[in-house]
Amino acid sequence: MSLSKISRYRTEIMGFATLWVVFYHAPIVFANILAPIKFIKQISYSSVDIFFFLSGLGLFYSWNSQKKSLTEFYKTRFLKILPSYWIVVSIYFLFLFIYQNEFSLNNFLSMMLGINFYLYNDKIFWFIPSILVCYLIFPLIVNFIGFENNNSLQIIHENLINIIIFALILSWLITATDFYYLLIFTLRIPIFIIGIYAGYILIQKEPVPIFENIKINGIILSLCILLFNLIFALSSSDMRWRLGLFWYPCIMIAYPLCLTIALFFDYIDNFYSDSIFLKNIKNMFYFFGKYSLQIYLIHVTAFKILQVNI
Repeated sequence: MSLSKISRYRTEIMGFATLWVVFYHAPIVFANILAPIKFIKQISYSSVDIFFFLSGLGLFYSWNSQKKSLTEFYKTRFLKILPSYWIVVSIYFLFLFIYQNEFSLNNFLSMMLGINFYLYNDKIFWFIPSILVCYLIFPLIVNFIGFENNNSLQIIHENLINIIIFALILSWLITATDFYYLLIFTLRIPIFIIGIYAGYILIQKEPVPIFENIKINGIILSLCILLFNLIFALSSSDMRWRLGLFWYPCIMIAYPLCLTIALFFDYIDNFYSDSIFLKNIKNMFYFFGKYSLQIYLIHVTAFKILQVNI
C-alpha cells in the first residue's frame, strides 16, 4: 500500500516539510531568472499541509493502537508540544525585554496560552495553537465520521465528505468577517481530516484508488501546480490572503507530495541501500523530521528577532 510507505517514511517526510518551511521563512529574494526556485518558495505553504495530514494520520494510528483514555491522550499530545513552545516563547519575550525594553504581561500570557493568534491576528507561532485545536477536536471528528462504530465504508465516506464540507463552509463564513486571518488555520482542517481518514485506511488495509493510484496523484500534483500559477498570475497578494486562495490547492496537493517523497525514499532503500551519501541524506531528513517542532520554533524566533533588529 502507498499509505504504508508514507507511514514508514513519515519522519523523513516531516523533515522535508521542515526544511521547506525554513526555506519559505528565509529572507531570500530570487531574481526572475531563478523563477522555478522562486515558485517553489512561493508554494511552501504546502509544507504546512503536509504536517496537518501526517498529524491526522499519526493521531488516528496512535489512538487506535494505544487505546488510551481521553485524558491520557490529551496529556500525551499536549506534553509533546507545550514545554518546548513555552520555553521558546519565554526566550522571545526575554529578548524583547532586554534589547527592546518592551514587555507586556497580557501579550506574554496570551501567547503562552495560544489565544494571541485567534484574538489578535498574531501569526508568529500560529501553527502551535492551530495544531492544539486539532488535537482537541480529533475525538469529535473520529466520533462523527464513525470509524469505531463498525460502519460500512460508504457511510464513513458520506460522513467524511459532510464534515469536510462543513469545515470549508466554516472557512467561507470566516472570509466575510474581520477574522479572515484564521483562514490560514481553518483551511487546513480538511487536510487534517483526510489525514485521519488515511490513518483509518492504513489500519484497515483497505486500498482506496485515490491513495494507491500513482498516476491519479501525478495528475493531481500537476493540476495543483497549474492552479498555483494561475492564482499567482491572476490575483494580488492582498486578495490571496483575504480569501485564502492559495490554501485550496494546498489541500489537494498535500497527499501527492507525501506520496512522491515516500516513493523517493523507498527507491533509495530498494536500489541504493549501499550508498553512504544517499543514506546520509536520508538520515538528515530523518533528523529534521524528528526535531521538526524544535526547529520550527527556533527558526521562527530567530527570523523574527533578526527582523526586529533589522
